Amino acid sequence: MPTLTTEQIQAIHENSNLILVKAGAGTGKTEVLTRRVIRLLQDDPNLSIQDMAIITFTNKATENLISRLKEYLYHQWKNEIDPQQKQRFRYELEGLNTAPISTIHSFCKQILDFVGPISLDDFSYSPSFRISSIALSRAIDDALEQWLENMQKETKKIYHLTIMPVHELKKQVKKAYNMIRSKGLDFNDVIEKTRIQLLLEEGDVPRKLKTELIDILTSIKCLHDKYKLQSLDTDDLLEYCAKVLTRRADIREAIKKKYKHLFIDEFQDTSAYQTEIMKSICPGDQTGPNLFVVGDVKQSIYKFRGADLESYSSVEQWIESNGKVLHLRTNFRSTPELVMFVNQVFDRISKNNNQKYTFSPESLRPRTGQDNIDISKAYDWILAPNSADQSNCLVEFLKKQISNNVNLNDFTILFRSNYEVVEYSNVLTEANIPHKIIGGGDLFNQQEIVDIYKLVNFIIHQDSQIGHEEALQTIYFQNDIDLFQEFLDSIHNTQFKKMTPAQSLDYIYKHIRIKNAINLNIKKVNANLNKLKELTRKINRNENLSLYHFKDWLLSMISSHQDEPQADIKQEQRDDNSVTLMTIHKSKGLEFPNVILPELDKQYTQTVLRPAIIYDENTGLEIEYKQYYNESKSKNKPTFPSTKYREKVANLEKDHYSEELRVLYVALTRAEEKLILIGSQECPPSRICFQNWLIE
Repeated sequence: MPTLTTEQIQAIHENSNLILVKAGAGTGKTEVLTRRVIRLLQDDPNLSIQDMAIITFTNKATENLISRLKEYLYHQWKNEIDPQQKQRFRYELEGLNTAPISTIHSFCKQILDFVGPISLDDFSYSPSFRISSIALSRAIDDALEQWLENMQKETKKIYHLTIMPVHELKKQVKKAYNMIRSKGLDFNDVIEKTRIQLLLEEGDVPRKLKTELIDILTSIKCLHDKYKLQSLDTDDLLEYCAKVLTRRADIREAIKKKYKHLFIDEFQDTSAYQTEIMKSICPGDQTGPNLFVVGDVKQSIYKFRGADLESYSSVEQWIESNGKVLHLRTNFRSTPELVMFVNQVFDRISKNNNQKYTFSPESLRPRTGQDNIDISKAYDWILAPNSADQSNCLVEFLKKQISNNVNLNDFTILFRSNYEVVEYSNVLTEANIPHKIIGGGDLFNQQEIVDIYKLVNFIIHQDSQIGHEEALQTIYFQNDIDLFQEFLDSIHNTQFKKMTPAQSLDYIYKHIRIKNAINLNIKKVNANLNKLKELTRKINRNENLSLYHFKDWLLSMISSHQDEPQADIKQEQRDDNSVTLMTIHKSKGLEFPNVILPELDKQYTQTVLRPAIIYDENTGLEIEYKQYYNESKSKNKPTFPSTKYREKVANLEKDHYSEELRVLYVALTRAEEKLILIGSQECPPSRICFQNWLIE
């Protein structure tokens, strides 16, 4: 077993009923959490893991924790002398796979299933309800279609369509509706605040646009509630669980008695609903289970999924007043040089940011003494002549490693977006550099899956010129017009649109082939296509999907980066000597010998910094639409902001830059030995970007 620090020992043995452990990157938090569970079992012979609820952030984290616990329980069983206790630990080991160790969504479903069928004023639940992601997609499509038809029947001018096409309107209302749900906001409250602010709108067009937005969102809510009868999605699980626990004292008390300890990992990525659930179960007195929370505000990078730093801060203050806040500061992952480099970067940013962003400046402690540390050994800079040349510089660097017989498995390239992963994968493929793309669940990001969507979409909408071009350019046709026309002719000669989605995939698979596939792993592509078909059969059993709704389901899986692993192919275990590509978000919790960070000069787009629709707790929804159609040659498109938008978006920009700092922190702290930083010589010093944060 690893030797523990004084801080770790304190976290394992502290007996307060409310504990927050602020664990920096690489400080061994999983080791602490695991050994605390074992320590509790050792101290109380009547305690079982079944009495503990352990909430993790991802399914992968759940698997890792169970694996670690299995190792420690086996060690405990093997070395136990007392026969009764030896048998007890054997039972714990055997029952580990059924222990309540899960993600927050699985935990909420367990609670709702434990409660059984229940009906409250605004929702009902039964354990027979299925988890579905299709209801919202259907609701948005149908609500928008009905609303447009009604407006046209009444011969009313549709202001949104004078600014943007229908597909853009659909994208914006979906973002707005999902934002309300992921933040755990009360829908009626948001709409009411927006209606009140309408009275104060100064511009006629923004007022009418907001009125239309309210109407569309209300229609979506009505249809969504109707379509998800006897089904619910992951946001519903959180909402329903929170409402049940806060409104029904009898159920709340039953859950409090069910568990003796509640553990929550990665608490910095919690949402308002999760905080509500946690406080309902663990009120901080002797009536509920003991609470052990692990988090690091510097690694909170999931705001787009509803992560709420205000919730984290309020919980930290609550535990500080009523329990114990502990710290893990010693980084065991990275070299002392890397640790001191990261500290130096963020200390400087914290001192020089002029209130532009917020970042907790708590420094990490290197695993050895701080004397004679040469920080310059922690990193190498590669500055390309311009931004476009960064990929070429990366290729040159990797080719140099290959010529020096350096193992490429020791290098991981981290990117800010999935788009960059794909873009650089293409560059490395052209340069014949072996590489692999890793993601916790990136099936729906694979080119073969995205291209199947493009084919199905065009089959449904064959009058679309854009759809025609996209389908023709897929890996299955690659601009071969004759082959593509042959495929379309075969479709026309069948009852294709009457097939089930799985049957339609079967048909497509039989009539396509992967062209110029020298750079593709054919075995993996075929396995992924077959997995898509199996997933389709499964979802169709629950949903009875039409081809049209299957297309929407597939799009929602792709656009939301749904966490679904690629097909598992049994291959010989061998060192394939390839560099790894992944996003920074997917690297969270992982570590690599050498980390390469390209595109550090990248500027944040206005669509990120100034989204079309934002929420303010006082005024509800605020908008700023850009004219989609721009007949003039001017680069600056006309905008239509609501009265309070520009005032409210300033705070949003600060929040965004603060999160980007945390993303950079996560990226830098993945490295064990060295960072390779790639930027551009042309990067303006005034630009807010990773490169300038690192070298200013």
